[in-house]
Amino acid sequence: MRSTLITRGKKYPSTVLLVKMADQVENVLQRIGLSSIYLNFKNQRIDTIDLCKSLEDKDLCTLGLSTIGDRARFRAEIRNAQAQHCQQAGSTPSSSRDNTAGKVFSIIFFLNC
Repeated sequence: MRSTLITRGKKYPSTVLLVKMADQVENVLQRIGLSSIYLNFKNQRIDTIDLCKSLEDKDLCTLGLSTIGDRARFRAEIRNAQAQHCQQAGSTPSSSRDNTAGKVFSIIFFLNC
């Protein structure tokens, strides 16, 4: 299977997208001094910031974030990573879904070959 990411008129192989997402999770763990547990995330296929945001305390404990402080630092760094990503993309994180007027959206196409 071959897939391509098309965004703002540029084409990127999907492997570039996957590497960037995995790098984000690894970078978050490095910034809080927990790079040693990155393989736990990789083995469980936790490879995106959005997926990290959905993890509950029990999930984080299973992944190796056993203390309340580690979990709090992880969640804070996930929020920071998302805010940085939104700044780079030219938008701000928002929980509102009706602020789409005038926005530019990226479209992702996955092609089977």
